[in-house]
Amino acid sequence: SPVDRNLTAGGRGAVRFLAGRGEAGATFLHEEAPGVSGEKTNLAGADVRLDLTGKDQLRLEYATSLRDGPALDERAGAYLAELSHTGDRLSAKAYYSRVAPDFGMAQQTSATVGVLRYGAEASLEIAEFENKTGARRGARFFDAKTYREENLTTGASRDLAEIARRQESNSTSGSVGLRAVREDPQTGPLREGLFAVAAVKQRFEKLGLSLRAAHERPITGDDASSLFPTRTSVGFDQKLFDGFTLSATHEILDGDAISQANTAVGL
Repeated sequence: SPVDRNLTAGGRGAVRFLAGRGEAGATFLHEEAPGVSGEKTNLAGADVRLDLTGKDQLRLEYATSLRDGPALDERAGAYLAELSHTGDRLSAKAYYSRVAPDFGMAQQTSATVGVLRYGAEASLEIAEFENKTGARRGARFFDAKTYREENLTTGASRDLAEIARRQESNSTSGSVGLRAVREDPQTGPLREGLFAVAAVKQRFEKLGLSLRAAHERPITGDDASSLFPTRTSVGFDQKLFDGFTLSATHEILDGDAISQANTAVGL
């Protein structure tokens, strides 16, 4: 029998300006689906990156796709605006993105299509530490983020806000915080919950081994969200030799909408 082949071709070009502080680019992709449908998709996009200062950057992206075939003629767009700051102690960004339901090529992931999302996040270093021998050193941070997601097809939405105190070091790292989630699904009641979240990671440098554990559970409200159930995970990372690390994670999900256990092993 004949073999169906999918054709995808494209390219990107970019030019720098303002002594390298800015870059403007353009992308074009063409795709032809196999079979008798004869569906063709063209995607064209433009993007701009501008370093406003040595620590502040603005990024803008826009793209449009056109699907053409015997039974369809769809045009859809997507855009992103992001402003970020990377300082000595403070890192932060704010963003806004919208991807129309019919946007993209055939391989486009459904997790990003048809979604409006905007939010902000920040991380502030509040202290650095080091013991007398210098064997233990690290930094402590205060993290915060919030975002809103809307499904442009169903009208479902999710609001999230999270704060955490985090420590990163060459021995013991971890975080503890609170997460508030509010979900308004397409059908069913409104779901709200306030979660306690905690994680810890212990490094044993001489052994090349790291052990980690994390737990999330509701304090008030419910855990009916499939994305934010009560969650417990444990795992390890073992360095075998340069470039190769054996990792394993066991995760238990227990909520009103989902109850399962997963184990992942990778090299």
